Amino acid sequence: MENFPAAGKTALIRDRHALKAASGHPEEAEGDLEGRCRSPNPDNTHTKRETRARTRPMRLALLLPLALSACAFTATQTPQTLQSLPAGAYQLERPHGSLTFRVKHLGLSWYTARFADFDATLEFDPKAPAASHVKAIINPLSVRTDNAADPGWDKRIGQDMLKGADSPQIIFDSTSIETTGPFTGKVTGALTLAGVTRPVTLDVTYNGGMDSAVLYAGRPAVGFSAHGMLKRSAFGLTRYSEFVGDEVEIVIEAEFTRR
Repeated sequence: MENFPAAGKTALIRDRHALKAASGHPEEAEGDLEGRCRSPNPDNTHTKRETRARTRPMRLALLLPLALSACAFTATQTPQTLQSLPAGAYQLERPHGSLTFRVKHLGLSWYTARFADFDATLEFDPKAPAASHVKAIINPLSVRTDNAADPGWDKRIGQDMLKGADSPQIIFDSTSIETTGPFTGKVTGALTLAGVTRPVTLDVTYNGGMDSAVLYAGRPAVGFSAHGMLKRSAFGLTRYSEFVGDEVEIVIEAEFTRR
């Protein structure tokens, strides 16, 4: 049985025991089953190519269920899937969320940083998206830029540029949600940054949903991407303005699961 994968061997051994139990001639059942794995040619003159051709259909038959089961691990972006999700309270899956921001540096490039510490909740109604609500809380001192040359760089951005020492939380609290397409919408909310609150609108895309996500212990799950722009000067953040741009681009990726 060397030519068979492990799953195939297990299945054949199970069949062998079943035949022995049901047959009054266990030796015949044993020999008949062993014959499936041995060449019917007593002289064993068949080629390796013929062996591979003969075992390939069984290999495919064994792999097909595995391929089909893998489909259950991915979400689908369809109106039917969206409507099948239950309404209620959802929580951000923090290991599968990201929050990055970009600013112009010297007019040469968009300098990119991220927040490592943030959380969000979602009151979600797929049948009435406008009735949904999202709230996010971000730690401004959790900035990460991966600047190994300057270990204190992240701290200076969080404390100086974002005034995180004086205002230890950035809060976004949605005030309205508007659908713009089957899978897109605009979420407007009150953003409190450095102690100043201003309205900010995010363009949001629904990426897909699962009414029973295997990797989330069978809980319903939904995923979104969001993008927005703001002027940091509107929040009184003008530090380093001589070489850092005023516009800030925000990029969000988030997966939520039903509580």
